Amino acid sequence: MTSNLYIVESPLQLLNAIEAKEEFIAKKNVLIVKFSNEQKNNYQIEKLLEESYWDHIYKIPFIYSTKIQIIHFCSLAKLLIWQKQKFEKVFIGEFRSDEMWMIQNNFPHEETFLLDDGNMTIEVQNNYLKELEKYNLERLRNKRKKDILYKFFLLKTPERKIVDLFTMFDLKPYSGQRIVQNRFKAVASKLGNSNDQSNSDNVFFVGSNIMELGIVNDGYFFECIDFINNFYKNKGKKLVYIPHRREKEEKLLTVKNQFDIEILYPSNLLELDFLYKKIRPKHIASFYSTALYSLKKIYKCQEVDAFKLDFTQVKKEYRSEIASTYQFYEQYFHLIEIGKK
Repeated sequence: MTSNLYIVESPLQLLNAIEAKEEFIAKKNVLIVKFSNEQKNNYQIEKLLEESYWDHIYKIPFIYSTKIQIIHFCSLAKLLIWQKQKFEKVFIGEFRSDEMWMIQNNFPHEETFLLDDGNMTIEVQNNYLKELEKYNLERLRNKRKKDILYKFFLLKTPERKIVDLFTMFDLKPYSGQRIVQNRFKAVASKLGNSNDQSNSDNVFFVGSNIMELGIVNDGYFFECIDFINNFYKNKGKKLVYIPHRREKEEKLLTVKNQFDIEILYPSNLLELDFLYKKIRPKHIASFYSTALYSLKKIYKCQEVDAFKLDFTQVKKEYRSEIASTYQFYEQYFHLIEIGKK
């Protein structure tokens, strides 16, 4: 019997796993989900699990001790080995996760795919060899305690390598690498002929937690919002702000009250939230959110704007990755420099 294994830890990874399950038909599909300490993250995962069918789901709960969570992964790996599980394909949601690489390294299978994990996919694919060296060296230097646990359970340790890619992005493959396009067939099949309730004058701006992460400071973030709001007002359009699940409520209240911007809270993963709200967005925007790409593919948005941050205002360690994303996005979207008319 043909079986595929999927390992994910975020709502977007799970959505892409669902799409991969649609693309790569197998008689048996096994899912491993790692939960976090983020309530919204876990809620969205559970909602997606309710709406998708899997032959078996293994849930790794969030536990405050990383060591205990690793033990859960090791115990699960041993259980699957004891059950003599064999997989044709293994799908990994998080390139940076040692446990996901460990799982795939302990089972005979024909092919490993990396699922999309936001803009991280672009960064990894553009710099794959450097990323492999970086994470393998980091593991050797800083994570020997994990290796001790793996070896205690008689498991092979993780080692990253160039694997195939199931992605919504138009990326160039490395020699011997297979890239399969994610066309969101499963989501598209749910759209059908649903009524379009979107106002053509609305611009749905996908929010970002760049302030919370310290990528930019508070003052500059609100300068950006002011610029973007006025940019659309001058065009006779209304900005509707859709928060990222990690944005703070205090910040969102400032966006709403100080700039008179409507906040549209998503109750589900954004790629599905418009579907459930019966909205077909025509015009979307963001700083550099992955949702620009996925929403355009799913809802065939007519206009997509990416607002380019002033890099003198961006924390140094983030500049390279963000610049790489903008360089990729300018091929597909309207790039607008913040502060320039």
